[in-house]
Amino acid sequence: MELEFLYALLFFLPVAIQETTYTGVSAVAVDHTKVKDASVCQLQPDVGPCRGAKHQWYYNITLRECALFVYGGCEGNGNRFEKKKECRTLCVKKEKKDACKQPKDSGPCMALSYRWYYNEATDECEMFAYGGCQGNENNFATEEECRAKCVKAPKPPSTSSGICMQPSDSGPCRARHTRWFFDLDERKCKKFTYGGCEGNSNNFESKQECEAKCLEELKSFGICGQPADTGNCRGKEQKWFPQSANTKM
Repeated sequence: MELEFLYALLFFLPVAIQETTYTGVSAVAVDHTKVKDASVCQLQPDVGPCRGAKHQWYYNITLRECALFVYGGCEGNGNRFEKKKECRTLCVKKEKKDACKQPKDSGPCMALSYRWYYNEATDECEMFAYGGCQGNENNFATEEECRAKCVKAPKPPSTSSGICMQPSDSGPCRARHTRWFFDLDERKCKKFTYGGCEGNSNNFESKQECEAKCLEELKSFGICGQPADTGNCRGKEQKWFPQSANTKM
């Protein structure tokens, strides 16, 4: 009986050792693989369940830069790099030319973050959907930051038939900026919500700016710039007055 047990032990022990060694090597090989794609850059840093304390680098999707974090030593995810250079190589696209001359670039990741870029063709800052990683430097958190960096000059003055007679236009984007437009029918400046891109020139940041532009121009219209006035009497005599193209009938 003892000989049979010894024989079985000698037979199975090398196999068990071989399988354990193979499994261990395989696990290490998978855990340390360098094959990563840019999608890992949008993952949140994961310290894992172990209690080690190893400094590693991860890509911070908010700051758009690589930062340190303490890794526990096991599991976690692919947004983890031993060196900052490795993190930047995969997640931060290097651009040396002027940020304002770079094209709009949403990057390869699939997050949805509304940012601003400078459109050199129109000399305006416009909103776009940023994926969260890579892209380029033509990428700003606010319209104001973009304009301060890139816009060359204010919009050229338009004639009264251009600005003040246009209807309010919120544009296709979904931001919520409070702006002012001139309502030609009511002959006054009114608030509206601007989406952040496109729209038209009847769009002012303040009521004062709107009035300075449009009320002053009304004076040059003479009687044609005055609103219709029925007067105090109760007669019903039909008369005619000029209306703007966007008057609701």
